[in-house]
Amino acid sequence: MFQSILFISRINIKVAIGTMKSEKIVLVFLILWNLCILASGQCSVTMKQGLTQVQGIGAMNIAPSGQYFCSFLSIPYAKPPVGPLRFEPPQPIDLSAYSYIWDFRFRSPVCIQNPVFINITHDQGQENCLYLNVYTKPTYWHSLKPVIIWVHGGLFNYGHAYFVDADRPDLLVDEDVVVVTFNYRLGVLGFLYREGEGIAGNNGLRDQQEVFKWVQRNIVAFGGDPKRVTLMGWSAGSAAIAYHLQAPSSLGLFHGAIMLSGVNFNPWAYQRSNEECVKILCNNLGIPCTRGGLKNTLKQIPADIFGSYDFNYNLTVSYFGEPWACFVPTFDGGDAPLGKAMVQSRHQKLKLQPIISDVPLMIGYTVSEIWYLIRANRNSLGAKWNYSYPYTKPNVISPLRHFLLSKSKELNNYSKELIGGSAITFGVQKFADYYSGAAISDTYLYRFSHKNTSNDIGAFHTDDLAYIFIPSDPTKQRTYEDALVRYRFVRYITNFAKFGNPTPKKDVAITTKWVPYSKTGLRMEISHESKMVKDVKDEQFHRWEAISQCLEFNLCNKFFKIT
Repeated sequence: MFQSILFISRINIKVAIGTMKSEKIVLVFLILWNLCILASGQCSVTMKQGLTQVQGIGAMNIAPSGQYFCSFLSIPYAKPPVGPLRFEPPQPIDLSAYSYIWDFRFRSPVCIQNPVFINITHDQGQENCLYLNVYTKPTYWHSLKPVIIWVHGGLFNYGHAYFVDADRPDLLVDEDVVVVTFNYRLGVLGFLYREGEGIAGNNGLRDQQEVFKWVQRNIVAFGGDPKRVTLMGWSAGSAAIAYHLQAPSSLGLFHGAIMLSGVNFNPWAYQRSNEECVKILCNNLGIPCTRGGLKNTLKQIPADIFGSYDFNYNLTVSYFGEPWACFVPTFDGGDAPLGKAMVQSRHQKLKLQPIISDVPLMIGYTVSEIWYLIRANRNSLGAKWNYSYPYTKPNVISPLRHFLLSKSKELNNYSKELIGGSAITFGVQKFADYYSGAAISDTYLYRFSHKNTSNDIGAFHTDDLAYIFIPSDPTKQRTYEDALVRYRFVRYITNFAKFGNPTPKKDVAITTKWVPYSKTGLRMEISHESKMVKDVKDEQFHRWEAISQCLEFNLCNKFFKIT
């Protein structure tokens, strides 16, 4: 493992610097820099709240480049959501309760996981889980660094700040940014909502907002600039960022957004079938589902029940026969996105929730998202459909079922490509079109197509993460092309966090300037030969556009033509 990391680090240094002589100069500088850090003693931080000061010690780490950085783990950002605070919005934490030296060197518990698909292995987690982590280099000369807040994925039902292949941000920190990662409530505990029950919906999104507020108050103590905060998320984390872009209550809490493989247009990211899901929940727990007393009943349930396989199995609705998790963001009567993602105008034309936080956006997807994502077997399209849409009349559902069943027979045993297209790619492309037209700030679209040597198809959902974070198995990245892609991808991200532009200046290894999507229709193809290409909408995209416009807005002319 050490040899593999050293090999890639040397390639990166040679790519960035070019000559052996320059490399030696940089290595001498790194040695002197690290000696200064070591001489300064342990990683430490002082946070202030009014007259209260909290001192903490962190752990010292070494990045693949050889530079040292500090990690401060398990920092509480809200009161534990237990007992009377279960199903309640996050409560700001009072630092006076921690007015002594705090040890921030060890990982926190993760939130209770709701793996609604039985084949997902997991750490069951705990209810007391609202902690964050800060990764930063020591700051000198009072210069503040840009901040990246990482929002983890997991269908809003599992995942955490230490998720496999996304738990070591060494490469990002190496580029002089501060990285914040965190846990947020998931599944039932994070997204249960039923009108009239007194349950605050979308608490998982509210937890995220609490982290953003914490960063604004405290990140200076870690060398971060609260005026240069970029949200970056993957899958469900990316969809969550789409919600925050549309949330009045998130305005001013961030200044840029990076969205990887997920938007709130995706069917797994927004729940309309709330009552159906509440009934499944009650059935799984064996409790009455009468209105008015559900909240108090659920507060008496032992927390570990919510993480058990027996409880979570089949806690889903059927999206054209594909199972998607029940408890995800939904309309809760509050502001969007703690509300609706899409609304209908009086003229029944496509109208999307307005952009509230108009910030630079970097958004993209992998070339083969669906091959990894789709789980259902070939016959699942004939199963019950109980995922709600505004328009589901028999004259629409019957031809749609027949159309999807007939098309699925054309596909191979590994995926149903048509359904898969709706899961991620269609939504990402649609959101990029929407945002680039609605926002004044620039939109940068990409597709990640670098093929890992372990598969013959292309980059799956999750494959791109191993080129941003330290992968769990770095021996898989042993080629020059792997190192080059990793160098570029990390530079795109950190440049964006610093300047709002992924290619603000010339770079030895980045020869192609990334132009905004809104003005040209071009996207960056991220591979060992990265280049700008036209983002062409394929047949699959146009099929789903016709289907979604019919189901969402009752505009069915195109739909009836394809079916």
